[in-house]
Amino acid sequence: ERALAAVEKDFLDQGEDSKGFQILKSLHEGIAMTETQMLRCFSKHGVERFDPTDLPFDPNLHEARFEVPMPDKEPGTVVVVTKVGYTLHDRVIRPAEVGVVPEST
Repeated sequence: ERALAAVEKDFLDQGEDSKGFQILKSLHEGIAMTETQMLRCFSKHGVERFDPTDLPFDPNLHEARFEVPMPDKEPGTVVVVTKVGYTLHDRVIRPAEVGVVPEST
């Protein structure tokens, strides 16, 4: 996921003809295909990925790593996800690492 996000989609759509660009584009496509296959295999065996962005913080599903002051969001809302979480048959096997809006003081 992070490897795919490291290269902007607009950059890949430019279609340059340089050898370095073609190598980067091939690498990006390979990583995307690998991620697709991996997630398909996970799903086949009951492992599901979850992204809790904009949901209320739940300590059973999320691990709060930092606070993000955002006056337009409700306190206790997840606003940043640094690592998505995974469940196995509805049981958390890796909590999502998140940034949460702090309570007002």
